[in-house]
Amino acid sequence: MSSIPNLSYFLSQINLRIYNGCLRIDNAIEGVLDLNWLEEHKLLYQKIPGAYPYAKRLLLSGQNGQPWGIVNLRAINPVDPIDHRKRHSNISETYLKPPNQMNEGNYNYITCLNTYDAYGQKVKCVPFIMPNPDFGMCAQASVWICLKILEGKSRGAVPSKTIPEIQHLATGYHFSDARGLLFSHIRRLIKMNNCNSFYYNNKLMDLSDDEMVNIIYAYVESGLPVIIGIDVSRVKWWDNHPTGYHSVVLIGHTIDGDTGKVNGFILHDESKYPYLTITSDELLNAWGHKKDSTNSQVIREAVVGVPPVVQVGYENALKWRYLLDSLHLGGLIKTNQFPIRPFLLSYTDVNILFKEFEFSNTNFKKLFYQYFSKIPPKAWMWLLILHVHEKQRLQNEFEGLILSDATENDNLLFLAVEEKIIIYLSSDDNKYYQVILQNGEVKEEVLEIR
Repeated sequence: MSSIPNLSYFLSQINLRIYNGCLRIDNAIEGVLDLNWLEEHKLLYQKIPGAYPYAKRLLLSGQNGQPWGIVNLRAINPVDPIDHRKRHSNISETYLKPPNQMNEGNYNYITCLNTYDAYGQKVKCVPFIMPNPDFGMCAQASVWICLKILEGKSRGAVPSKTIPEIQHLATGYHFSDARGLLFSHIRRLIKMNNCNSFYYNNKLMDLSDDEMVNIIYAYVESGLPVIIGIDVSRVKWWDNHPTGYHSVVLIGHTIDGDTGKVNGFILHDESKYPYLTITSDELLNAWGHKKDSTNSQVIREAVVGVPPVVQVGYENALKWRYLLDSLHLGGLIKTNQFPIRPFLLSYTDVNILFKEFEFSNTNFKKLFYQYFSKIPPKAWMWLLILHVHEKQRLQNEFEGLILSDATENDNLLFLAVEEKIIIYLSSDDNKYYQVILQNGEVKEEVLEIR
């Protein structure tokens, strides 16, 4: 049987750099279906000698011979449309489990993981592909990865597309001729596939670096992929490449095991490697581009796909933190400084999560569920879990939460803090009420919120 380097130079590099050379070929099956390559072949390669319409599938194993997933190889290595001496990757649809060392025990959280039926193989992974420049570059491949993740998260409600289909939706023609896409194209493409999408730009939205990092973290923590643009000259895995603006897909994050703080991200770079890690500082160093040589400001862009009914971005959900300031100023809570763990969740998932909460005060526990049952149910909600310190993130402990509508508007729905205060929106009369538990006594009154 052929070795990995003989079948695909690009896969051999992935094996060495990401999997420490542990991947092995269990079987190489000729003449298999790969929807992406089949579409490319139909549009361009039907008359090319040796360019068969079907792919070669590698069934790979990892350490101890455990099945690790599949890699579909195109029948050819695509030639660069601009320089025919340059060959591109033959790696098409790829479903590989993360490397062994990338696990929660090592504080790596791949939040976009899902189990895929990969042409008959069940693989828990984040799908990966490398683009054919005749049909797409990094941006088109990033959209492919993003739609595959959303397809898995939505149980098929979000349809995935081949790269030629993505290119056609973006521009009206199937061929990219080695040209990428704008972030406005990416946003629209995601919206065209039964999703809503949000575009973030630090300059247009006057967002600080910390705010931008917190925003992308909120979506990644929610299991949603985020596409960003980086300068490849500023990341180590591009090996001193000249400056170039390039899209990658964030699929998870890392945490400092000593402090509990989020300190980096996990990503797919569709032109290089899957399952890469980058620290938050390294990300900020690479993320963005300058509009021109005379402008010193770095423009950082990001696009995220969300369920179609979601109309409220994370930045809007954050505004309700002001209530913590009011409660603190009024002497009702000890502090207003809480590290936040954000989630965009469906109503069903919120109910499941709330049932797992632990309370030290049984009286407050009863009030919590009693008043939560009174709020208007919304299909999707932003949940901000409040911690006293970052370490609680690792211990699944919390001091409170803020729940707000993510669909029609950004209304506050429910706030609970320090097992003492509850603020909720009543579905009966559409008024806000503040509930205070003190010395075993419950005080409830109407609260004006603007």
